[in-house]
Amino acid sequence: MSLALHSNVIMNQSQINPLQPIRAISSGDRVTGNPEKAAQIGVTTSLSTQASALSQKAENAGNSVSMLQVQSGGLSQIQEQMQQFRELTVQSGNGALNEKDQEALGAQKQAVLETINQIKESTQFNGKSLLKDGFNIDKNSFEGVGASTGSLNVNSTLEEIDESMQGISELQSQSGAVSNGLQSQINQFSDSAISHQSSVSRIKDADIAQEVSALSQSNLKEDIGIAIQSIKMNQNTALNLLMPR
Repeated sequence: MSLALHSNVIMNQSQINPLQPIRAISSGDRVTGNPEKAAQIGVTTSLSTQASALSQKAENAGNSVSMLQVQSGGLSQIQEQMQQFRELTVQSGNGALNEKDQEALGAQKQAVLETINQIKESTQFNGKSLLKDGFNIDKNSFEGVGASTGSLNVNSTLEEIDESMQGISELQSQSGAVSNGLQSQINQFSDSAISHQSSVSRIKDADIAQEVSALSQSNLKEDIGIAIQSIKMNQNTALNLLMPR
């Protein structure tokens, strides 16, 4: 191979874009901005979009779990008040109590009912009432506690109180079951999002050692090409000097 042809071959090899390994080293991304990686760019874009959607689903489910936790806390407080209301009702059935005692118990029972109403009013999530009006989550409908406590008064019987407490317990069980299901969804969505993002990383993340080696080879080829061109120029100069004038 002639010196000129060998020089051209080396120069062509050195023109493999040296900016690409530089870009990959500086950004840690060997795909973005590389026209030779068009297919990988499409794949990583799709995977990143899916990972983002899965992360959003996990976040939405997490917000729903938080809402149910607030609801459950309110239900527990009402259940405690209901238990106190029941105990006062049992006491009021004591035939040894006089009228003044009964009035005092009646006042205590009324105070408990007012506390229950306050809990119903104040149990909210992001401005949404969770016990007063009811709500829907993930195709599950939660009724308000009015159906369980709305008819209670100071003269309610033990049977009516127990029925109301049973309604509260059923709401708590429903809340716990839905919350567990949502937590499973969160784990599933999060794991899938991590898996998708890991796939993106495997495709995009640059192997710094490999990119440095590629850059070094590109620079070396360029240096050799320049050196050969210099030698060629020197040879031409020497030949010109030797030629008779």
